[in-house]
Amino acid sequence: EHLQPVGPSSWSVEEVLEWIQEQYPTTMTLLHKAVIKHDITGRVLLRLKDHQLKLLGVEDEKQQQEILRKPISGVKSDLCRWMRLVSV
Repeated sequence: EHLQPVGPSSWSVEEVLEWIQEQYPTTMTLLHKAVIKHDITGRVLLRLKDHQLKLLGVEDEKQQQEILRKPISGVKSDLCRWMRLVSV
């Protein structure tokens, strides 16, 4: 099952969990708990910073940078694709 065809800023907590599972299967447990505990929706995901990831339990700086770089670019890329689909 894939994400609904809505912009990432509209993603529910469940859709964020699905996206994280696809992107980060090895860190899914840690991120899964944080997403649920802190009610992280797509809108929140787009705004996360490294210090916030640390507060969510992602202590390793390299991992923080990977999570910030890949999800944000991936989400923004998904958003661009979605916008093209909507405007067609």
